[in-house]
Amino acid sequence: MRQFVSDNRQIILAFIISISLFLVFFYRLFLPGYLVWGSDFENKHYPARVYLYEQIVEEHRFPFWTEKMFGGFPIYADFELGYLNPINIVSLLIFGPDVSVKFLLLRHSAKCKNPFRPS
Repeated sequence: MRQFVSDNRQIILAFIISISLFLVFFYRLFLPGYLVWGSDFENKHYPARVYLYEQIVEEHRFPFWTEKMFGGFPIYADFELGYLNPINIVSLLIFGPDVSVKFLLLRHSAKCKNPFRPS
């Protein structure tokens, strides 16, 4: 482990500085009442996560249909929501709908390739 750290000291330092700067400038993303809004996010993704959380925690069941979105919506038919993804369900149960959305946004953005770096 010491050999790894000594060999990659500059990379580790750059990583720590990047994370620190990210937290300095974007700390509000981690506050409980702050959400990133957009048209799809506001109308579809966040309400679906809140509904799933309410149904699991209060009703102790997985919903197949919701009447609270678009006048009725087959929630499992939408692949973007990822209801059957275990990471979604576990993060929702551990963090709640507000923080789990932020966690998943960070997770997905970390998986994206850098468009400015040539392959």
